[in-house]
Amino acid sequence: MWRCTRISMRNYRAYRGLVELELPPSGVYRVAGASGVGKSALLSAVPYLLGYGKSPTSRSVTWGEKTVEVEGIFSNGESSLTVSRGSSGFKLQHGGQTWSAKAAEDKLREILAVPTDLMESLTRRRQGVAGTFVSMENAERADLLVQLLGVEEYDDRITKTTAQIQEVERWVTARSDEVRGLERRLAGLPQVNFEELDARWNVAKDAEAAAKSLVESRRRVVVAAEEEAATRNAEVDAMLGRAAEVRRDLVAADRARQQQTSAIWSEIRKELEAKQAERYRLASAVAQRQVLVEELRALLQGVCVTCGAPRGSDRAGEIQRQIDALPGHEHVAAVDQEIAIGAQVLNGFRVEADPVLAALDQQVFRLTTSRAQVPEELRDRLRRAERELDTATTTVQRLKVEYDYEVRRSTERSGVEAELAGARTSLREAEVQLAELEDLRHLLRTWISAYFEEVLVDLSERTSQVLTTVPNVEEWRVDFKSEIQTKRGTSRRGVFVVPQHRGEDRSLDGEDLSGGMKSAIYLAVDLALASLVAERTGAALGWLLIDEAFDGLDQPSRERCLEMVQSFAQERGVLVLLVTHSCEVQEALSGVIAVEVGPEGSRVQVIEN
Repeated sequence: MWRCTRISMRNYRAYRGLVELELPPSGVYRVAGASGVGKSALLSAVPYLLGYGKSPTSRSVTWGEKTVEVEGIFSNGESSLTVSRGSSGFKLQHGGQTWSAKAAEDKLREILAVPTDLMESLTRRRQGVAGTFVSMENAERADLLVQLLGVEEYDDRITKTTAQIQEVERWVTARSDEVRGLERRLAGLPQVNFEELDARWNVAKDAEAAAKSLVESRRRVVVAAEEEAATRNAEVDAMLGRAAEVRRDLVAADRARQQQTSAIWSEIRKELEAKQAERYRLASAVAQRQVLVEELRALLQGVCVTCGAPRGSDRAGEIQRQIDALPGHEHVAAVDQEIAIGAQVLNGFRVEADPVLAALDQQVFRLTTSRAQVPEELRDRLRRAERELDTATTTVQRLKVEYDYEVRRSTERSGVEAELAGARTSLREAEVQLAELEDLRHLLRTWISAYFEEVLVDLSERTSQVLTTVPNVEEWRVDFKSEIQTKRGTSRRGVFVVPQHRGEDRSLDGEDLSGGMKSAIYLAVDLALASLVAERTGAALGWLLIDEAFDGLDQPSRERCLEMVQSFAQERGVLVLLVTHSCEVQEALSGVIAVEVGPEGSRVQVIEN
């Protein structure tokens, strides 16, 4: 247990100059003195020194001074530490080492094993506060117990585990969504039947090979027919060449003969044309002769042919002579006969073609028409085979594309299956981790809840045991509950203080409890809490500071409260400093710490009873 054995103050609040005080190790001492001499300041020195006082350094300096320093020596029987706080800062000395500022604060918490902000609840009761623990809210009581009992680490562990659970749950949700997405994706990729695809591929390849073989076979047949036709046509071409040479010779000879015949025909034609011209001349002369004959006949009849007048006979002789000089119809008939004979000769004249040439032309025609050709049936069969080959090749190519596509789908499916398997494995691992975390949280909550309930029962027993020694409240007990039912039927959690009288729950605000009885209960709770924390955690602080907590109570109530404090100080071996205006309690105490103010400054001394 750490005790404050010595404290020195320079210019601290009501104390001007240096004030030093050697503190007794245990007992109940009343801090006495006139009003305003610094009784409450003395009680606040240790909280200020250890950092749980409410006043900052700037407000702790004596009026008119500029600096303040407070130093205390603490001992646990095995080692000691020196703590100083003031205008120069905060320092701590322990085991030959010195720390300052934040490092000193951290080292102080480590040595005392009690967080600085919790020392207030364990070592001090301020003015006007009925009870430190009871005056708190329900949630504040629960938080205080968690910290005082050292289970804050487990509470933090639960908080961290809950955060991990939430993170893993989010991860599980995301992985579950991923698994469902992969399953839907896998459902859209049906299983590829490569056996059926291979069978179709083999059939198509066999059909292509058969088509190729058929095309090659028919192509060889066509090529052989083409070669045979080429050989035959070469022979025909040679014969046609020779026939062309003979025909050229025959055509040249026939052309010469025809030219000669044409010359004879032209001479006959010319003679015929001359006869026709002579006939035209004779026809004109015959016409003239006829006119003259008519004129002669008219003369012979004595009538002028022109005017019809009688004419003389002298003219008749002249006309007769003219008539005799002109040819007659017999001449024209003779010429017509000659013309007819010439025309008959001309019309009957023909240039007969050379019979050898005609025979040669017939032979050439026969040779030309006898040129050998590949039977169209063979070519049709080849074209049909080629079309079948194209169809088979197209089928093979289509199956190749389909096969490649299915291979890609199969590869994709394998990848999705592998990814899905990995996701499922990760999901199972996460679910296992989540279950382990939930089990751990449940275990921690169960343990903390059980430990908390055990602590509350222990606190109830300790408080009730203290109350049994106090008159007027010996039949009362205080029950601490972690959960209560409201009038609406809902439950509330926290730390609830429920006083009980003869087994019945009562209210602290009820009329069953007087002011003194309430003060006794409040004090009993605080003393029981300090005792419980010291025994369960081993973190014991050897002082309790009570500032005017009993003032305003009647004499019996003050006596009951003082008895509880004395019993607590005796059982726990702690030092209790009590500020009270009731002088009648002084004789029952261990002594008095007198605070006086003189011309030379403040003076503090311990007076034992």
